[in-house]
Amino acid sequence: CELKVTPDALKAIARKALSQRTGARGLRAILEDLLLQSRYEVPGSDISSVVITEDAVLGREQPEYQYRPRSSSASRL
Repeated sequence: CELKVTPDALKAIARKALSQRTGARGLRAILEDLLLQSRYEVPGSDISSVVITEDAVLGREQPEYQYRPRSSSASRL
């Protein structure tokens, strides 16, 4: 699975870490909080990537999931 972070999300993460007066550990904690649910949903699923947006960082929405295309041969079975 691939992790994608939008440029606006990166800025929001940095602003959040600065406002909390945390260093690299703070950045890690912010990302861990954002990815908590994904850690349980991604394994064994068709999710190909998790996209972190600014709205996800600000708590307005959950990270977005992008799914692998379903194989056309599987639909014939």
